[in-house]
Amino acid sequence: MKNLLAYSKVLVLLSLISSALVGCTDKQIGKEEKPDVKSTNWVRIDSTIGIKERNGQSIYSDGQRLIFSTPNALYTYPGSGSATQSFRFDKVAYTRPVYYRGVAYLIQSETQIKCIPYATNDAPFYISLKDLGALNSTRTQFSTNTGTFDALSINDKGQLLVLANDLFYPQSLYQIQLDDRGLPVWEPARKSYQVTVPDSVRLSVIRPYSVGDRFYVHSDYKLLGVDDKAVASNLTTNKDWSLNYMFFRGDVLYAVIHSKPESNLFLYQSTDKGLTWQRQALIADFKSRWAQVYQIEDRLVISADNNLEEFNLKTYSFRPLSMDVLRGHIITGLVEHNGKVYASVNGYGFFVKDSADFWR
Repeated sequence: MKNLLAYSKVLVLLSLISSALVGCTDKQIGKEEKPDVKSTNWVRIDSTIGIKERNGQSIYSDGQRLIFSTPNALYTYPGSGSATQSFRFDKVAYTRPVYYRGVAYLIQSETQIKCIPYATNDAPFYISLKDLGALNSTRTQFSTNTGTFDALSINDKGQLLVLANDLFYPQSLYQIQLDDRGLPVWEPARKSYQVTVPDSVRLSVIRPYSVGDRFYVHSDYKLLGVDDKAVASNLTTNKDWSLNYMFFRGDVLYAVIHSKPESNLFLYQSTDKGLTWQRQALIADFKSRWAQVYQIEDRLVISADNNLEEFNLKTYSFRPLSMDVLRGHIITGLVEHNGKVYASVNGYGFFVKDSADFWR
């Protein structure tokens, strides 16, 4: 009996030693542990920085400050505990602002674009349909009801592209040059700033895109390129495509396109500025025709179907990202700023998350 008892004690001791060794080994090989749930959650930031509205329309970083927009106001936040500045709109704005040289541009009525110099003490100014020389001034109106889609775009040359609607169809595009202070450059001898489009195209644009010093619009199954002389040319035609996003990497033009036959999003590339396209990879498992796409360094973040996915442009691979408290809501903007990722959410406000947690 004594031998049996002694033998049992030895077994217990060996078991304890084995457990200790296994524990040490796990730590040495860096075994992944479950992250703290609290550290990975999105944190509401609007009320913290003095934004009372909870209808996040968009969010933007100019490198020095964050700019939050709602349908009623613009809020700039320099960070580091500084006070948030607010700029109220004259009327409700239903399009997202675009930015250039410290000025925010947004359509807030059927006839006016409001321009807010948020980085200086300069007074706001306006661009009207009359200034642009609208040919059918009694019928034409700025696109004010596009929801989270853009009706304005600015390229690297400081040219502003404006989308307008004709009550009896089709749409029209206008292009004007901005100076170093973001003010429009008017040419006294010029009667109209309307973009010339091919006769075969009847514009029906969801959103214009600026890529480098050019503009691209997808309309009537055609991809059009707009040059700096306000002339649009037909680049390619494909009835199975819905364009979701465009960007440059080096000398290569990329597009995120929803293909109707497969009902999926794909990454395409063009080496001849949009004349021909080659499919590269499946980019997300989403069936939605319209996805919001955001570029952060070498990654794309795709928001659709109440999900977030990351697409790595180096490895051509995608994976899901955590939404936690944002699930079920529409994300209208994503931006990385000083080691954090900020999100604007339709009808829900503004949120922040550490970059390391966001990519986890």
